[in-house]
Amino acid sequence: MKKQLLLFFVFLTVGANYTIAQDTKDNNNNVNGYPLVSFDGSIGGNITKEELTKIDSLTVDGGDFTIFSFTFSTSVLGKLTECNSGSGKFSSEIKNLIALVKPGSKVFFENIMLIHNPTKSKMHAPAIIFTIE
Repeated sequence: MKKQLLLFFVFLTVGANYTIAQDTKDNNNNVNGYPLVSFDGSIGGNITKEELTKIDSLTVDGGDFTIFSFTFSTSVLGKLTECNSGSGKFSSEIKNLIALVKPGSKVFFENIMLIHNPTKSKMHAPAIIFTIE
């Protein structure tokens, strides 16, 4: 009997959460209030080096979040190089690495840590990966 009650409770909880998420979606199937970290609106794919050098920070949309930190990595001269940022902005070291990337290279914005401004709670955002055209 206890097992049946537990399963019923889990079923109700999952169903309620699904209904709430469906009700809060906008026309683009984004859940309202959930942060979307992007690179000038893009969350990955192919990008030209010129497009990559025009932007100097990651942005976060949705909810009241700030980018706390991230790791930038790429392969330069056959060696994987990583740089950490203590904000959403690109340091001069990151900008210098971007200037050295060659077509076909991949650049990674990973370990993106967000802070929810009112509560100061932290959460991770998905990585953003680009291939240089």
